[in-house]
Amino acid sequence: MTDPFRNLTRFFSTFVSKYQKMLKKIWLILAGVLFLSAVALFGRWLIFVSDKLIAFAPANSIVYFSSRQSFWSWQVHTADNLPIKNLDWLTNEVTNLSTADFRQKFTSQANQLSFSVVSNTTGGLGYILFLAFDRHSIAADDYAQLKNYWQPRPNILIIASDATLIEQVKKISTGFELSLNDVISHDLFGRGEFNLFLSSKNLNQYLDNKKTTLGFVKILNRDVYLSLNKKVEHWVFTANRLDKSQLLNIASPLTVLPQNFIFYISGFKLSDVLTDWLSIDSSLFTAQADLLKPILSSGNFSNDDISGLFNHPATAVFAPTSAPSVFGVDYVLTFDNVSDREVSLLKDLVVYYLAQKNPKIIARVLPDKTVVKELVLDRNLWPWQVDHSSSREVYYVNDKSLPIEFAYSYDGSILTIANSRQLLNNIFVGDGISLLSLGRCRQAAPNFILNVANLSADINKYLPSGLVMGSDHQGSKVSGCILEN
Repeated sequence: MTDPFRNLTRFFSTFVSKYQKMLKKIWLILAGVLFLSAVALFGRWLIFVSDKLIAFAPANSIVYFSSRQSFWSWQVHTADNLPIKNLDWLTNEVTNLSTADFRQKFTSQANQLSFSVVSNTTGGLGYILFLAFDRHSIAADDYAQLKNYWQPRPNILIIASDATLIEQVKKISTGFELSLNDVISHDLFGRGEFNLFLSSKNLNQYLDNKKTTLGFVKILNRDVYLSLNKKVEHWVFTANRLDKSQLLNIASPLTVLPQNFIFYISGFKLSDVLTDWLSIDSSLFTAQADLLKPILSSGNFSNDDISGLFNHPATAVFAPTSAPSVFGVDYVLTFDNVSDREVSLLKDLVVYYLAQKNPKIIARVLPDKTVVKELVLDRNLWPWQVDHSSSREVYYVNDKSLPIEFAYSYDGSILTIANSRQLLNNIFVGDGISLLSLGRCRQAAPNFILNVANLSADINKYLPSGLVMGSDHQGSKVSGCILEN
């Protein structure tokens, strides 16, 4: 009996050998068509995801973000699907429409949406919204609801909170002023569904003009580039690292965070932070260096002791202040592998600082009966006390007139310090949020967590709701996600 499979195999062998040259030509043609199709598709993707609107954005933008709709048909991301949930404040700034009406008539129709925050002529903040459409046309009645707008092309609409900002955009389009496109790093500005750029220069210039101080130094010394993409459960992001030092992947000694915490960070060295601050303003630490000299000159400590204390891997968490505080925030800071000598150094530094800030006043009568007041640094006025409210001994010293409280606990290796003994006791008894309960972004334990809900209303309106969580030890960039509450 004839084997049908053997006959079929023999037929294909004969066919291939007879028409080998023709099949080779057909294969080359198909390969060429596939290659050209891939090139055309890639070229269309580059055009689709390129930022068509950044050329209109002012070079002095403090913040610029760009959002686009999905390229692939099976994705559902739209340009107005932003990680910022509440845009009522923006709608009020640029239109006379409700947020729902503005979205229906404008932003939901755009295939790309961009937004700039700039410093306006009065020293405040101004806002510019850029929209790019495919084939959408806007009715005349809808234009009448906009406060200040300009349409440089039929498919592009620019809306601003101030008429002077529209004039600035017009100057950019005619080449009289630089656009953000001329100064931004295109290698870092990504092609995600949502891209953000924060200019450190423009932000700090704005803060200087407003005479605003954030902590001890200017808030940033490098630009921020961030790219987000929407996954099923949350937004994921990558961003450039802001300094050369990389956060360490360490087991955090802090397992409980304050209930109202704002920011958590682990795996850094305080020496790196001080070096960055010093590079911005060298005069910042002149007074602090003078403060250390009397302690070092006493012979008990050396420069190596100081640098050693600052080089231990650290973890920190910050929260809104619960009582009047010179620092303006509550904080808890931990150091690993600390020696008894370093703890003694820290105690001396704290007491000497208090003695210098609040010296003892001694009145003296001179021979001519003149009374003079002498300022004496008396460190005995600040004895360390111990609090046994939790399972750990918490040592503290305070001066209510400044007001300053300093507390610490030491287990022979890990040193935990805070500006409040009550805060330390709360953490030691577990009164707060478990770090493990906050989850993670399908990666290693997070190096940092920003709790947007506990920021001031002036700041969190620009940010996504929920927890911004990520790590710095995943490669050359920072990566993470936004976990919605």
